[in-house]
Amino acid sequence: AARTASVAGFGFDAMAWEIWPALCAGATLHLPPA
Repeated sequence: AARTASVAGFGFDAMAWEIWPALCAGATLHLPPA
């Protein structure tokens, strides 16, 4: 299974560029603790 981690903050626009391609491809998104 594909996995990716989000490193951009929730208030940062680049977060959408990290999350949506992975989720649309069926990957699992891991959010590290802040």
